[in-house]
Amino acid sequence: NNSIALVALGTVALATSHLGTALRREAEAARLNEQRARQLQALATELASAREPGEVKQLAEREMGRAFAGPCVVALPSFSGELDLPEGSDADFRNAMRACVRESATLGPGTGRWPGLDAWYIPLKSPGHVVGAACVQHALASDLHGREHAQAICALAGQALWRLQLAREMHEAETKAQWHRAQNTFLASISHDLRPPLAPIGGA
Repeated sequence: NNSIALVALGTVALATSHLGTALRREAEAARLNEQRARQLQALATELASAREPGEVKQLAEREMGRAFAGPCVVALPSFSGELDLPEGSDADFRNAMRACVRESATLGPGTGRWPGLDAWYIPLKSPGHVVGAACVQHALASDLHGREHAQAICALAGQALWRLQLAREMHEAETKAQWHRAQNTFLASISHDLRPPLAPIGGA
Protein backbone atom coordinates (compact mmCIF):
# COMPACT_ATOMS: atom_id res chain seq x y z
CA ASN A 1 0.00 0.00 0.00
CA ASN A 2 2.80 2.38 0.88
CA SER A 3 4.54 1.62 -2.39
CA ILE A 4 1.37 2.30 -4.34
CA ALA A 5 0.86 5.56 -2.46
CA LEU A 6 4.44 6.65 -3.16
CA VAL A 7 4.07 5.85 -6.87
CA ALA A 8 0.79 7.74 -6.98
CA LEU A 9 2.28 10.75 -5.19
CA GLY A 10 5.29 10.70 -7.51
CA THR A 11 3.03 10.55 -10.56
CA VAL A 12 0.91 13.43 -9.27
CA ALA A 13 4.02 15.49 -8.46
CA LEU A 14 5.49 14.83 -11.92
CA ALA A 15 2.22 15.73 -13.63
CA THR A 16 1.89 18.88 -11.53
CA SER A 17 5.46 19.88 -12.39
CA HIS A 18 4.81 19.40 -16.12
CA LEU A 19 1.56 21.34 -15.92
CA GLY A 20 3.22 24.15 -13.99
CA THR A 21 6.02 24.36 -16.54
CA ALA A 22 3.53 24.42 -19.42
CA LEU A 23 1.49 27.14 -17.72
CA ARG A 24 4.59 29.23 -17.12
CA ARG A 25 5.56 28.90 -20.79
CA GLU A 26 2.08 29.90 -21.90
CA ALA A 27 2.04 32.86 -19.51
CA GLU A 28 5.45 33.99 -20.76
CA ALA A 29 4.31 33.64 -24.38
CA ALA A 30 1.16 35.65 -23.65
CA ARG A 31 3.18 38.34 -21.91
CA LEU A 32 5.61 38.52 -24.83
CA ASN A 33 2.79 38.70 -27.39
CA GLU A 34 1.14 41.51 -25.46
CA GLN A 35 4.42 43.38 -25.22
CA ARG A 36 5.02 42.98 -28.95
CA ALA A 37 1.50 44.15 -29.77
CA ARG A 38 2.02 47.29 -27.68
CA GLN A 39 5.37 47.84 -29.38
CA LEU A 40 3.83 47.64 -32.85
CA GLN A 41 1.01 50.00 -31.87
CA ALA A 42 3.45 52.57 -30.48
CA LEU A 43 5.70 52.25 -33.54
CA ALA A 44 2.76 52.77 -35.91
CA THR A 45 1.87 55.97 -34.05
CA GLU A 46 5.43 57.30 -34.27
CA LEU A 47 5.80 56.37 -37.93
CA ALA A 48 2.60 58.23 -38.78
CA SER A 49 4.30 61.49 -37.80
CA ALA A 50 7.64 60.74 -39.49
CA ARG A 51 8.59 63.28 -42.15
CA GLU A 52 11.87 61.90 -43.52
CA PRO A 53 13.05 58.42 -44.60
CA GLY A 54 15.99 58.71 -42.20
CA GLU A 55 13.55 59.11 -39.32
CA VAL A 56 11.70 55.95 -40.37
CA LYS A 57 15.03 54.09 -40.55
CA GLN A 58 16.01 55.19 -37.04
CA LEU A 59 12.63 54.18 -35.59
CA ALA A 60 12.73 50.76 -37.25
CA GLU A 61 16.29 50.07 -36.09
CA ARG A 62 15.43 51.17 -32.57
CA GLU A 63 12.44 48.83 -32.32
CA MET A 64 14.38 45.95 -33.88
CA GLY A 65 17.08 46.49 -31.27
CA ARG A 66 14.51 46.43 -28.48
CA ALA A 67 12.88 43.23 -29.74
CA PHE A 68 15.97 41.19 -30.63
CA ALA A 69 19.49 40.65 -29.33
CA GLY A 70 20.73 41.46 -32.82
CA PRO A 71 22.67 43.31 -33.97
CA CYS A 72 19.98 44.68 -36.29
CA VAL A 73 20.49 46.80 -39.41
CA VAL A 74 18.01 48.70 -41.60
CA ALA A 75 19.13 49.90 -45.03
CA LEU A 76 17.39 52.24 -47.47
CA PRO A 77 18.17 52.94 -51.14
CA SER A 78 20.67 55.69 -51.93
CA PHE A 79 20.18 58.25 -54.71
CA SER A 80 21.55 55.68 -57.17
CA GLY A 81 18.81 53.22 -56.20
CA GLU A 82 21.22 50.74 -54.56
CA LEU A 83 20.89 49.88 -50.87
CA ASP A 84 23.03 52.13 -48.71
CA LEU A 85 24.77 49.39 -46.69
CA PRO A 86 27.20 49.95 -43.80
CA GLU A 87 30.83 50.34 -44.79
CA GLY A 88 32.92 47.24 -44.21
CA SER A 89 29.98 44.86 -44.62
CA ASP A 90 31.00 41.41 -45.79
CA ALA A 91 29.95 39.95 -49.13
CA ASP A 92 27.41 37.49 -47.67
CA PHE A 93 25.60 40.30 -45.85
CA ARG A 94 25.50 42.50 -48.94
CA ASN A 95 24.34 39.68 -51.21
CA ALA A 96 21.60 38.59 -48.80
CA MET A 97 20.31 42.15 -48.28
CA ARG A 98 20.11 42.72 -52.03
CA ALA A 99 18.55 39.30 -52.62
CA CYS A 100 15.72 39.86 -50.13
CA VAL A 101 14.87 43.10 -51.94
CA ARG A 102 15.14 41.49 -55.36
CA GLU A 103 13.01 38.49 -54.33
CA SER A 104 10.69 40.57 -52.12
CA ALA A 105 10.87 37.79 -49.53
CA THR A 106 12.36 37.04 -46.12
CA LEU A 107 15.54 34.95 -46.22
CA GLY A 108 17.28 32.96 -43.52
CA PRO A 109 16.56 30.43 -40.77
CA GLY A 110 13.09 28.90 -40.88
CA THR A 111 12.08 30.59 -44.14
CA GLY A 112 13.07 27.87 -46.61
CA ARG A 113 15.17 30.44 -48.47
CA TRP A 114 18.93 30.62 -48.04
CA PRO A 115 18.79 28.32 -44.97
CA GLY A 116 22.56 28.49 -44.49
CA LEU A 117 22.31 32.07 -43.20
CA ASP A 118 22.38 32.80 -39.46
CA ALA A 119 20.25 35.95 -39.78
CA TRP A 120 16.87 37.02 -41.10
CA TYR A 121 16.97 39.34 -44.11
CA ILE A 122 13.59 41.04 -44.42
CA PRO A 123 12.34 43.41 -47.15
CA LEU A 124 10.71 46.69 -46.12
CA LYS A 125 7.67 46.77 -48.33
CA SER A 126 4.14 47.93 -48.86
CA PRO A 127 1.87 46.02 -51.28
CA GLY A 128 3.72 45.86 -54.59
CA HIS A 129 6.70 47.99 -53.56
CA VAL A 130 9.99 47.20 -51.80
CA VAL A 131 11.63 50.28 -50.28
CA GLY A 132 14.49 48.86 -48.20
CA ALA A 133 15.74 45.87 -46.22
CA ALA A 134 16.50 44.85 -42.64
CA CYS A 135 18.75 42.25 -41.05
CA VAL A 136 18.34 40.55 -37.65
CA GLN A 137 21.53 38.67 -36.72
CA HIS A 138 21.68 35.41 -34.75
CA ALA A 139 18.13 34.40 -35.69
CA LEU A 140 16.74 30.96 -34.86
CA ALA A 141 14.75 28.81 -37.26
CA SER A 142 12.46 27.75 -34.41
CA ASP A 143 11.52 31.32 -33.49
CA LEU A 144 8.48 31.61 -35.76
CA HIS A 145 6.76 34.27 -33.65
CA GLY A 146 9.96 36.31 -33.48
CA ARG A 147 10.30 36.25 -37.26
CA GLU A 148 6.67 37.29 -37.66
CA HIS A 149 7.25 40.17 -35.25
CA ALA A 150 10.34 41.31 -37.18
CA GLN A 151 8.34 41.15 -40.41
CA ALA A 152 5.55 43.22 -38.83
CA ILE A 153 8.05 45.93 -37.83
CA CYS A 154 9.45 45.94 -41.36
CA ALA A 155 5.96 46.10 -42.87
CA LEU A 156 5.10 49.17 -40.79
CA ALA A 157 8.38 50.83 -41.80
CA GLY A 158 7.84 49.92 -45.46
CA GLN A 159 4.36 51.43 -45.47
CA ALA A 160 5.65 54.62 -43.83
CA LEU A 161 8.45 54.92 -46.40
CA TRP A 162 6.03 54.38 -49.29
CA ARG A 163 3.73 57.03 -47.84
CA LEU A 164 6.61 59.51 -47.72
CA GLN A 165 7.60 58.66 -51.28
CA LEU A 166 4.05 59.21 -52.54
CA ALA A 167 3.81 62.49 -50.62
CA ARG A 168 7.10 63.67 -52.13
CA GLU A 169 5.99 62.75 -55.65
CA MET A 170 2.66 64.52 -55.16
CA HIS A 171 4.45 67.62 -53.87
CA GLU A 172 6.81 67.61 -56.85
CA ALA A 173 3.89 67.19 -59.26
CA GLU A 174 1.98 70.06 -57.61
CA THR A 175 5.07 72.29 -57.72
CA LYS A 176 5.53 71.53 -61.40
CA ALA A 177 1.86 72.22 -62.12
CA GLN A 178 2.06 75.55 -60.28
CA TRP A 179 5.14 76.51 -62.32
CA HIS A 180 3.31 75.69 -65.56
CA ARG A 181 0.27 77.72 -64.45
CA ALA A 182 2.48 80.69 -63.59
CA GLN A 183 4.28 80.38 -66.92
CA ASN A 184 0.98 80.30 -68.85
CA THR A 185 -0.34 83.29 -66.89
CA PHE A 186 2.85 85.24 -67.61
CA LEU A 187 2.73 84.42 -71.34
CA ALA A 188 -0.95 85.32 -71.53
CA SER A 189 -0.25 88.65 -69.81
CA ILE A 190 2.60 89.49 -72.19
CA SER A 191 0.47 88.51 -75.18
CA HIS A 192 -2.36 90.76 -73.95
CA ASP A 193 -0.02 93.74 -73.36
CA LEU A 194 1.72 93.40 -76.70
CA ARG A 195 -1.40 92.92 -78.81
CA PRO A 196 -2.37 96.67 -79.09
CA PRO A 197 1.02 97.95 -80.30
CA LEU A 198 1.55 94.97 -82.56
CA ALA A 199 -1.82 95.31 -84.30
CA PRO A 200 -0.90 98.48 -86.30
CA ILE A 201 2.47 97.02 -87.13
CA GLY A 202 0.80 93.89 -88.45
CA GLY A 203 -1.65 96.00 -90.44
CA ALA A 204 1.15 98.08 -91.96
